[in-house]
Amino acid sequence: MPKSLILFLVFLTISILAIEVITAATDLLVPAEFRDRQRLLHGFLQPDPKLGFIAKPNQRDYLITWSETGVEGRYSTDEFGFRNYGRNYSSGKIFFVGDSFTWGVWLPREATFPDLVENALNVPVINLAQQGYYIEQYELVLKRFLNDSWPRIVALCIFANDLAPAMGSDDLAHFYERFGWDKYETYPPSEKRFLYRVGRTLAAWDWLGEETSTGVSPGPFDLATAGSGMRFYRRMGAIPDYFTNRRNDNTEAIFRRTLQFIHSQGATPLVFLLPSKESAYQDTYLRLFSGSYLSIEEEGYRRLCEIAQSENTSCTDLTATFRANSRQSQTFFTLDPHWNARGHQVAAEQMSKVIEPFLNDHRLKGDGLGYD
Repeated sequence: MPKSLILFLVFLTISILAIEVITAATDLLVPAEFRDRQRLLHGFLQPDPKLGFIAKPNQRDYLITWSETGVEGRYSTDEFGFRNYGRNYSSGKIFFVGDSFTWGVWLPREATFPDLVENALNVPVINLAQQGYYIEQYELVLKRFLNDSWPRIVALCIFANDLAPAMGSDDLAHFYERFGWDKYETYPPSEKRFLYRVGRTLAAWDWLGEETSTGVSPGPFDLATAGSGMRFYRRMGAIPDYFTNRRNDNTEAIFRRTLQFIHSQGATPLVFLLPSKESAYQDTYLRLFSGSYLSIEEEGYRRLCEIAQSENTSCTDLTATFRANSRQSQTFFTLDPHWNARGHQVAAEQMSKVIEPFLNDHRLKGDGLGYD
């Protein structure tokens, strides 16, 4: 064997070993998705024995990125883990309760619809939303923070994925684990190595130039991209079997009970139903996917409004408003399923119109609703 070839092989071996040592000792080859989830689940959120999880308290401008969709947000939290830093709960006259849409993911707080409503109506607002919460957690949040002295109005904001069987207390106690919290604590050291990544790449390579099958059926969130570049998911909102075997009964019971609790505390509940991206862009969705999946969201919302009305509660479905506005301007992020700043403006404009008469009613009754 020529001496030059021997030297080359020695150099190559040393180089590979050096790369192996470096990649094993650092996070150079850790996937961006893992880093994003680790920072969210271990840096920003924490377990809660009753709510499942909650954002860590007293954080300032904490950066969360989502590399897959190219979005990022900076969040500050108060002493309870909500986006109310610098605000006094006892002076809040409107409480908003909901999930990531009401939290306002990827947007500064001042661009979210709770803040926009606050500015439009000149009345202090408290945002009690958390990313990833469901209808049963809304009830628990209100039982923790609502009392008979404040607020006067509670805006319950329901998103399509609340149309799912409600979880019990035992499920909630372990809810954080269902996010894969332990899975994202530490990236497996063996998988950080250079040769491991090369092996995975070669194993996935299509050597014959043909599409290979993994033997895995498409998941519930399989996606498609419209000609505009907008990404849509086949089943991002309600679970497909929500109405099967009366799986909706418990969810609707919790919804009714929550409205009754708000009334019992002397506050006025208002219900807002927030459309999914797929429902807001209904025509585009139906060109990409077949089937009647969106009818679950529509029927679920209709039933919730019937329940609200039976409990003497105003219910506003924002679906028609978003369908009309989405034809004129983009109201959702291109790849992410949440509202962009324009979407929050659309929601705030409609919500302000609904809330204002109830504020005036409280003022007529002598309630002070201005800033302290």
